[in-house]
Amino acid sequence: PSFNDYQQIVLDRTLAYAKAFNVNKVHLVMTDIENDSER
Repeated sequence: PSFNDYQQIVLDRTLAYAKAFNVNKVHLVMTDIENDSER
């Protein structure tokens, strides 16, 4: 693949990883809040 194609693949993977990471982070925060309210 050309350099531009490679750049696009890396960008897509980075965005996908960032999305997954943010979802996990939000899920962790929500779980913490739920745990706090149960105490």
